[in-house]
Amino acid sequence: LLDLAAPFPPPPHQLWAKFEFFDDALVGLAREQSDLYTWGTNLAHAYNGGVQLLDLARMRGPEEARYISALTAACRTHEEIARQYGKRRNRTKFSPTSVRFGMLGDQSLYTYMAYKEQSLFFNIGCEWNRQLGSWLSSSPSSKRGWLERPDLHACPTERCAVLHANGAGLKCAAALLRTNSSCANWKDFVRRTGEKALVKTVGPYDSGRLCGSSDLPSKRYATASALLTYYIDCCVPAQTVAEASSSVRFRKQQQPAAKWAGRGKIGS
Repeated sequence: LLDLAAPFPPPPHQLWAKFEFFDDALVGLAREQSDLYTWGTNLAHAYNGGVQLLDLARMRGPEEARYISALTAACRTHEEIARQYGKRRNRTKFSPTSVRFGMLGDQSLYTYMAYKEQSLFFNIGCEWNRQLGSWLSSSPSSKRGWLERPDLHACPTERCAVLHANGAGLKCAAALLRTNSSCANWKDFVRRTGEKALVKTVGPYDSGRLCGSSDLPSKRYATASALLTYYIDCCVPAQTVAEASSSVRFRKQQQPAAKWAGRGKIGS
């Protein structure tokens, strides 16, 4: 399951292969790359729902009771976390929305399920869900917090595989990479985020030259610095693009002519 804001440059079978390592797990997720859930609570970590591997056959079959039990426990955990969150902010009312169980429902649910039943979840690795908006949620300062928290935002062991463009003002990055995932195109986008804004807003499906040139919730130089520090490898190198194109041409040349008989001219 992929968020629409998460383009997928690598071959999907590389992510699918993670199922082989699930053991007792039923859900594969990457960790939330911010302190959105953990700040002010007892949660050690949280999960992000942008990229999900779901073993539906086991959820609906032999592991159904175990999964339902974790769902039930998650509701109690949510109430517990809400009390912690409210108490540490000196609030007298504990609103469930204060711990993001609303618009972020699925990943909040998984995070609370994991609090009591961690064995249900497999960490697919930070490289499979590089969250572009992670630093916007960091506390206490959204303007500099991401650069001060490499423990949350850095993914040093593996090259970026999937970018999750969940940042306000930067959602068009997904469309940009789906259209052209080359590193040259991506670096142009990063450069634009550090320059003067040209327009107020850009639509999430706008892959044109204005992507990265709209108003942003944080200072532009800080946004560009974060992209350069943590996300600059979320693209496909020119050599990889050339090799892939060459491979496609070779396969087409090897196809027997009979395969295309009666299907019209190729490219028509």
